[in-house]
Amino acid sequence: MNHLEENHEDELSLFSPPPANTGIQRREWIEFRPTNQISADAPLDFSIPSQSAAYMDLKRSSLKVKLRLLKADGTSVAKDTNVALVNLSLQALFSEVECSLQQTPVAQMGSNYPFKAYIDTLLETGASDKVLLDSQLFKRDTAGHLDDANVQGGANQGLYRRSLYTREGRILEMEGPLHLDVFRQHRLLLNGIPLTLKLWPSKNAFRLMSSDDDAAYRVQILDAAFKVCLQTPNAGVLMAHSKLLGDATAMYPFVTSHFKTASVSKGEYGFIENNLFQGDVPSQLIVALVSSEAFSGSYKRSPFNFLGFDCNFLGLYVDGQSYPSQPLQPNFAGRNYVDAYRTLATFRDDVDVSLLDYAAERRLSTGNQIRDAPAGERDRPDVRQVSQSDARGSISTRLATMNNREVERALRDQHVRAICADELVRPQRPQTYVVNTDPCSRPGTHWTVFRFPLQGPPEFFDSLGNRPGDYHRRFEEVLGPTYLYTPDAVQPEDSNTCGAYCIHFVRERHGSRSFQEILNDFSTVDLRDNDRKVKKFIRGRIGTTRRGWSAKAVRTIANDGK
Repeated sequence: MNHLEENHEDELSLFSPPPANTGIQRREWIEFRPTNQISADAPLDFSIPSQSAAYMDLKRSSLKVKLRLLKADGTSVAKDTNVALVNLSLQALFSEVECSLQQTPVAQMGSNYPFKAYIDTLLETGASDKVLLDSQLFKRDTAGHLDDANVQGGANQGLYRRSLYTREGRILEMEGPLHLDVFRQHRLLLNGIPLTLKLWPSKNAFRLMSSDDDAAYRVQILDAAFKVCLQTPNAGVLMAHSKLLGDATAMYPFVTSHFKTASVSKGEYGFIENNLFQGDVPSQLIVALVSSEAFSGSYKRSPFNFLGFDCNFLGLYVDGQSYPSQPLQPNFAGRNYVDAYRTLATFRDDVDVSLLDYAAERRLSTGNQIRDAPAGERDRPDVRQVSQSDARGSISTRLATMNNREVERALRDQHVRAICADELVRPQRPQTYVVNTDPCSRPGTHWTVFRFPLQGPPEFFDSLGNRPGDYHRRFEEVLGPTYLYTPDAVQPEDSNTCGAYCIHFVRERHGSRSFQEILNDFSTVDLRDNDRKVKKFIRGRIGTTRRGWSAKAVRTIANDGK
């Protein structure tokens, strides 16, 4: 029989002194400036050296930026200039943020950082977080008018209020946290660990809004600083941690988030994404729809205008079963969408989005929740683990996978390496790499080819027809200003054959066929026929009988003995 231990609330502890936290002696914020010169198109590089005694508190650290808006000729904007920053202006300044601890990447979101920051802010803050929101210039746009880019006479009051901070050449100062997963965990970073940050700038057409037809306004960053919160433990804690490190490893559990994009062609009435998760099933799925023009950056479009596009069905299926309940079937035209709206409460009860606002432009669906978490604990990881094999089987076992060792084995006579995205550097020519679009810290999503011939422009082959900048800014930096690329998709989006396409391209290209000749092998209409051709090529040239060729597990299963 279980016995309850009697206890009482602190309000009755009349004869006990309150507990005191004596583990921390001092807390301070130190500003670090970029190690490189601030310029229009260059990233901001921060290098925070290891501390002798202080621990870094990443959750309390923040980024501070000073900027002003300029016209195309470099002069300051006037009082009535028709231009303003987009919402959540601080976070929208940067398209990609990279973080490394001891030169090991721990946070990479690709070029979608502003969307992660905006979704985090929208779903995890409320009206009570005014100081946090205002310091990042989060001024709520007028519902239904997010794409109204007329600053002076338009209906978007949020856009007008933001313009007041930058008109007449005023210098705007903003400060806020970095929305990186590792920065959300509350444990202090041990002393002796250096931290590096690289923040890639967004396009000015993404940062700014203007209804002018010839808009060419730009943002000039005048100063930037990363304010690191340093906490110094007492000597006893330092000695205890030092002793424990001799026998154990410090652990920093945190929830990781992955951003996946997909294109839905105009005129299509349905979209199905097979094999949505490669590996562990996430605890929560967030779905947002935005126009491709706004996503890429347009002065006349808000990138954060999440619309419904007449969507009337949204379902997630695991092993053929709708999960966790029946699919959402909103009717935005008839104002019947309460089921979709109530999914916002899976983050917090006081999300500051009204029912009318949700219909107008903030249509985020989070109801396809795999696992719920108590309020206040949604930034902490679930201790229950799902094995790679269970997760893979629960989603799809239709196709096998190709890892980095199998790619290299298929190209062993070509002396080609298969590497992760963060391993790619500008090489000595000639050199060819098969490169995954994921860093080594992730399971692996898609294979591409980077070829650097002895003479001539570099080559980028992607069977999905994407440009290198669609994945990482670094890809474009390595290739340089001039390179060859695949303009159209030749692989179906629901196919896992990207590894086979890369093997086909490398072997044919090393066989003296030209880049264009290889592309001419494939149809841009009948992509299924392309899959059949490339599989036949692999079977005929390499003698393999594997059924699928995806990008899974660039490094995580490199030692699986295959």
